Amino acid sequence: MSTNHEDLESQTPLRLEEGWTDGNEGLVFDKWKTKFEELAEAHGKKGQTHKKWHTRIGLPKLIIPFLMTGASAIGSEWEYMYILNAVGFAATGILTAYYDFYGFAQQKEKNDQHSASYSDMISTIDVAQARGKDFREPADRFVEKIQARYDNLTRTSPDL
Repeated sequence: MSTNHEDLESQTPLRLEEGWTDGNEGLVFDKWKTKFEELAEAHGKKGQTHKKWHTRIGLPKLIIPFLMTGASAIGSEWEYMYILNAVGFAATGILTAYYDFYGFAQQKEKNDQHSASYSDMISTIDVAQARGKDFREPADRFVEKIQARYDNLTRTSPDL
């Protein structure tokens, strides 16, 4: 038996949309926006911290082997060169292990992505706030959308 489009429309229940009130405006435009601004700033700061450690640990682990190569070539006749080589190799190994274990570059990238995502949510809220109540997306859908994005960011967020 075939069913036409008009029959399906008549069977579909009408969805009532929630309008904007002072209560849901206060939740979204004040509380959530403030929270997202704080989280964006916190992830930005954490990303900068990881960037500093990336540089502090990453550069020496690259520079030490180059210096040791030159020192070995120039000071090959020096009787304690083997100790200097051992110290250089040990330092490089320790720095590399520390760098790889903590993954500073990856952590910086994750924090930067989360900071940008929270900033996007702030922009979405600002755009909605700039429109009149009658021209906005219905409040219940808007809150659902923002809540789903926030839940996803919270679930995937690196530690602060």
